[in-house]
Order: sequence, then structure tokens, then C-alpha cells
Amino acid sequence: MATLTILLALAGIWTVILLTPGPILLMTVRYAVAGRRMAAFQMALGSALAEVIWATGALMGLQAMLAAMAWVYDGLRLVGAALLIVIGIRMIVASFWQGGALSLPDAGMGADRNACRWGFATAAANPNAVVFFSGLFLSLMPVHPSLFLQIAAVAMIGILSLLCDFVLACAFSHPIVRAAYGRARHWLDRIAGCILIAVGFRVAVTR
Repeated sequence: MATLTILLALAGIWTVILLTPGPILLMTVRYAVAGRRMAAFQMALGSALAEVIWATGALMGLQAMLAAMAWVYDGLRLVGAALLIVIGIRMIVASFWQGGALSLPDAGMGADRNACRWGFATAAANPNAVVFFSGLFLSLMPVHPSLFLQIAAVAMIGILSLLCDFVLACAFSHPIVRAAYGRARHWLDRIAGCILIAVGFRVAVTR
């Protein structure tokens, strides 16, 4: 029963975090409304893989290494900030082009793999992941968690990440949603790009 309680608590908190607007959610939705549902799925797959790695690392004592080597955390933070700023600039620039081809990795051959890499890199370099997995995630786990609990917790993180992003991708790729988005695409892309740039600068200057 204790194991189930811990997993349910983790599932509830992680679901809220996943549905909180952020870079991964914004980019997944952007792919979906652009009519690239498979690319949105690949984006979700890449981010879920990175989050599974973070969860596994936390259970293996990654937070101790980050505490002892502050430069590692600072490096991740700056890389994450740079990624957000670059993505934001791409979205703003693309909003002034008819096709909007620059806002996301190019369509066509290899596009889905590019989306997967973007998702992995963005989630892996997200400093909020460091804070969650080295703090709240571990605080909900017992001092000496069983192997079953550790495996179940990591699997739950990955499954929920995929499930939430898949649902969002399916919902926002619906023709009605895409039609509504198409009428305001340029302005929405500019607003979203500005938000990503602002978040990137905030991440860069906040320790």
C-alpha cells in the first residue's frame, strides 16, 4: 500500500508539471497544429527519454554530484537557456515567412528524428528537471526504496510523459483546432517565440 501511495503521489504531481505551460508542451502543440502529428509524437518521445534518464540519475545519486560540481548545473542551465532562445528566435523569424518553415525542424526526410532530438535536448537541458528530480521527486521516495519501487517510479515518469504529450498532440492536430490556429498563426508564433526567449533569459540569469 505504501508503494502504491508513493506512486500515486508522484503521478499526480508529475501530471500537473507536464500540463503546466513550458517549452516542451509549447513545441509539441506547435508541431500538432502545424499538421505534423508524427513529429509531435517524436518530440514527446525525445523529451520522455530525457526525463527517464533524469529520474534514473536522481535515484543513482545524481543530485549529490550536482551539489559537489556546481559548474555542471550551471552548464546545463546555460545550454537550456540557449536552446529556448534559439527556438524562440526561429519561431519569430518564421512567422514573417509564408510557409513558416524556420519555426521548427524542417519537414521531409529525417524531420521526425530531428523533432526527437530537439525534444531530448530541450528536456535534458531543462534546469527545472534538475530541481524536480533532485528535490521533490526524491523527497517523495523512502530513504531506501525497493528495486521494484525505483523501476515503477521511473517507468511511471516515462509513461505519463508520453501519454500527456500524445493526448495534446492528438487534440491540437484536430482539423477544427488547426483551422482556428491557421487564422492567427503568425501572431501566435510571435507571442510563443517571445515567451520562449523571455523564459530562456530568465533561466540564464537565475541560479
